[in-house]
Amino acid sequence: MNMASIRTACMLAAVSLWGCSTPGTILQLPPADPGAAALLTVPERDSVWVIPLKSKNPEEMPVSAEGLWVTSGWFTIEYQCFFPKNHPDKAVVPGGSTAKPFFIESGHRYSLKCDAEKAGVIDLSDIGSTTDARKHP
Repeated sequence: MNMASIRTACMLAAVSLWGCSTPGTILQLPPADPGAAALLTVPERDSVWVIPLKSKNPEEMPVSAEGLWVTSGWFTIEYQCFFPKNHPDKAVVPGGSTAKPFFIESGHRYSLKCDAEKAGVIDLSDIGSTTDARKHP
């Protein structure tokens, strides 16, 4: 491997690492082009909030069943998943961290929901393209 190849590989690695740490943005309105953003949804019973990772103004925003539009990037997802739907007897006492970092990609619809089997666990599922989001929020 020659020196130019090593430099190129290092530059590509640095660029990819920089892109991986890009915080997302919460949009106040649905985008004109739904392919340029992502839609996050949650079931009515779940309590989930989104915060752009490494944001200068870390404002948390609740995610509703109607959805929340965001740009591509990293977010901290805060949640209250203390009672699993299928095992309400296996509740977790609130405390500790109920936040996880997630990378959200534009052009996708995501469902965030508490795990039905385990307390304290949230599941993120890609449920399709945002081009269908206006028809199926």
